[in-house]
Amino acid sequence: MHETLRNEKGFTLVELLVVIGIIGILAMMLLPQFGGMRDRARIASCQSNLKN
Repeated sequence: MHETLRNEKGFTLVELLVVIGIIGILAMMLLPQFGGMRDRARIASCQSNLKN
């Protein structure tokens, strides 16, 4: 029996899927906050326009 040594560099499919999953979870947590920031900026802009 021959035992081959594998010194291949790179990422496995499982590692890539784990990283993509973590990025997806972080994105789902952060996206609602960005939506709220956009609404607050729009309200601040409207209030500024009313003062002028």
